[in-house]
Amino acid sequence: MNKIIIVCYVHVGNMVGQDVDNLMAKIGIMLKEREETEGILHYLIPIYSGSSRIECINPKLLTEDEYAHTKVVLDNAQAAFKDLMERHRLHNDEQFEETK
Repeated sequence: MNKIIIVCYVHVGNMVGQDVDNLMAKIGIMLKEREETEGILHYLIPIYSGSSRIECINPKLLTEDEYAHTKVVLDNAQAAFKDLMERHRLHNDEQFEETK
């Protein structure tokens, strides 16, 4: 089987420059901590419109076992991504409350 390719499209809203870079770095670290990385390529792409999402891109999956493995990897990446985005949202909410 070829490497599993996971692309994370991250909605960054009004973020710019260093804030976008910091968020992408955090997501990359979290993905590596929460799942195996051998045989997996992660690409993080900031987007300014649309919703954040994760896609698995592979030329073809050959067997049921490979499909099952890819599904587990994608599910883990989605869980890590969702967790990080929720923590990021809560952190931003706390900062907003502090400025009131």
